[in-house]
Amino acid sequence: MQHTHLLGALAWLGASHAVWAQCVPAWDTTIGEIGLTSDGYAGPMALYNDGRGEALYIGGSFSSAGGLTTRGIARYSQAGQWGAVGGGCYSTNTNYFVAALAAHDFAGVRELVSGGGFATAGNVAGTANLASWNGTRWRPLGAPDGAVWSILSHNGMLYAAGGFQNIGGVAASGIAVYNGTSWSPLGAGMSGGFSPCTFVMKVFNDGSGEKLYAGGRFGSMGGINGLVARWNGSAWQTVGRGVIGSNTFSGIESMAIFNDGSGNALYVGGYDIRPVGGITRNVAKWNGTAWTTVGQYLGGRTTALAVFDDGSGPALFAAGTAQPDIAYVARLVGSQWVTLSGGVGQDGGPPWPSAFGLLPWQGKLYVAGDFDYVGTNQAPAFGLAAWTSCTEACPADFNRDGFVDFFDYLGFVGCFEGEGCPPGATADFDGDGFVDFFDLSAFTAAFEEGC
Repeated sequence: MQHTHLLGALAWLGASHAVWAQCVPAWDTTIGEIGLTSDGYAGPMALYNDGRGEALYIGGSFSSAGGLTTRGIARYSQAGQWGAVGGGCYSTNTNYFVAALAAHDFAGVRELVSGGGFATAGNVAGTANLASWNGTRWRPLGAPDGAVWSILSHNGMLYAAGGFQNIGGVAASGIAVYNGTSWSPLGAGMSGGFSPCTFVMKVFNDGSGEKLYAGGRFGSMGGINGLVARWNGSAWQTVGRGVIGSNTFSGIESMAIFNDGSGNALYVGGYDIRPVGGITRNVAKWNGTAWTTVGQYLGGRTTALAVFDDGSGPALFAAGTAQPDIAYVARLVGSQWVTLSGGVGQDGGPPWPSAFGLLPWQGKLYVAGDFDYVGTNQAPAFGLAAWTSCTEACPADFNRDGFVDFFDYLGFVGCFEGEGCPPGATADFDGDGFVDFFDLSAFTAAFEEGC
C-alpha cells in the first residue's frame, strides 16, 4: 500500500528531529520519609501478592514502619501504603529479627515464608524462627532450634538455612529442605568454624546443570572444606578450588548471578574471603571454571548483592556494613566498586550506617539498612530508600533503538497500515482496542513532544 496520504507529514518529519529528554537516575526517598523507627534496621525484602496486588515485604529488627507498629516485618503497597503483617515476627523479652523472606507455593497456595530469630509470628504457637503467611494468618512450618538466615523456593521445594541443628523435629545441621509435609537434611550439613551458620543459598547453573550453592561461616559443608559448596541433589560437591576465610570471623553472606559480558557467573560476597590461592577481598566470582576476586578490598561485610539496570545497562550492586570508603552502597564499574551517588549515611553514631538488603522492584533498586539519609544532599530516609532507573521506554521510540527519529515514525506508519510491526509493538497506540485515526494522532503528538 502506498502512503500517499502521509507524504506531506513524512516530508516534514524528514527535516525534523524529535529530542527525547535525558533521564538521570537519582535517589527516591519516598519509602523512607517516615521509614523505620530509630530503634531498628531493615534487611531482607521480598515480593508477595496476598490478593490485594503485589507488594514489597520488608523484614528486619524494628518495632514500627511508616508510623505503624509492625514488629519485625512490614508491607509496603504499590500505592505507597504501609501495613502490618499479622502482628509481626517478634519476641517480648529479647531482641528479635527477620533475616529471610521468600514466597513459596504450598500445593497451589502461594504464601510468604519468614525466617529469623524470633519467638513467635503473630502469637501463633510453634512459629518460632520460621513461619508462613497466607495474607490472613500465620502458621508454623516446624520451628528450628536456631535462627534462619536464608530461605529459597525452587522447583516446588522450600529450602531453609541458618544456625540451627534441628528443624521440624529432624536433625539438620544448618540447611534443610521441606517437601510440603516434612523436613529433610541435605547430607551432613555444616560443621566446624566459629559459631557456624549458613547465611545464603542460590540456585545456579555453571554449565554442569542446576545446583544449589550454599555459603556461610563454617569449616565445611557436607565434608567439603571452605565457605561454599554445592548440592547436586544427592551430595555436596566442591566448587573449583573453593573459597576460604582469612580469619576466624570470615564468611559468605550474599550471592547474585550476573553477566559482565563474559557469560553468567555466580558472585559471592561477605567478610574477608578469598579464593584458594587468591587474595582477600569482599566479593569473588565463579564462572564455572575458576574463582577470581572482584573489585578492591572494602573491609567490613558485603551483606547484599543485586543486579539492576538503571538505564546504563545491567550492573552489579553491593551493599554492606563497616564500608565507609564506598558509603555502604556501590556499583561495580569495570574492576572497581564505585559509591552510588553519595551512598547512605547516619546522623552521629554509633551505631554506624549500614545497608543490608537490595531488591529491584517497579523500575527501582530498593535499599534497606540502618541509615538516616541518602545521597550527596543527605536527603532524609530512615532505613529505606530506592535508586531510580531510566529503563522505561519512551512511547515515541517505536522501534526501541534508544532514539526518537524519522525511523520511528516510518515504523509506526508501516505498522498502522498493516505492513508489519516491530517486536512487541502495536498500532493501537492509545490502547483503546481499535486501530484508527486516533492512534495516528496520539503517536504524532508523542513524537512531536519527543516522548
